[in-house]
Amino acid sequence: MGRKSKSSPARTQRSVSFLAAENRDSDHLLNRARTGKFYRFWQEIQKLAARGLADLKKIRRLLKNPFFSAAPPKSLDRNAFGPEYLRSHFGKITARNLPDVLAALNYFTAASIALAVEKFVRLRANPVELVASGGGALNKTLMKNLSALLSPLKVVPSSSYGVGELAKEPACFALMALFALRGKPNNCPSATGAKSPRILGKITPA
Repeated sequence: MGRKSKSSPARTQRSVSFLAAENRDSDHLLNRARTGKFYRFWQEIQKLAARGLADLKKIRRLLKNPFFSAAPPKSLDRNAFGPEYLRSHFGKITARNLPDVLAALNYFTAASIALAVEKFVRLRANPVELVASGGGALNKTLMKNLSALLSPLKVVPSSSYGVGELAKEPACFALMALFALRGKPNNCPSATGAKSPRILGKITPA
């Protein structure tokens, strides 16, 4: 099943309502900030961020970016929060200021998620739990910030439901492939902005 392939119309089926939006800003900036001669292992990021001091005034200014107030579904170019953005707001990153920069970006990540929950999720439902997945869910500092900002909403990793934090995408593609083989819609219009349900993927016999 190819990642880019033709789609075919499908009958609308009753399903759970989904709301989704990209939040790659913070994660992308964390990746940018931690690369270089002052950063060796990605596991160190939570330790460095925990040692640093986040500039809350700067974070409040960063959250005023129009992207965060735009309603989902939405996405952005990976360069929108790229090296230039990082330099313009944090200047030159050195071994001395790296912990503070990572602390700010870590808190910025959590704050942008909390803002999205408040602006777009709580208006539709009364959530009691947020399930986190991906590499960020392995970051103890990030999970701590999320829990503090979203309290009393409970924040748990996806592994608590039997899905490894790094298994989200492969599990998703496997489920999409299964639905395609069964001739069932496997897209999510409310998350992607598609006009209607579709069967995505192309089955090619070996």
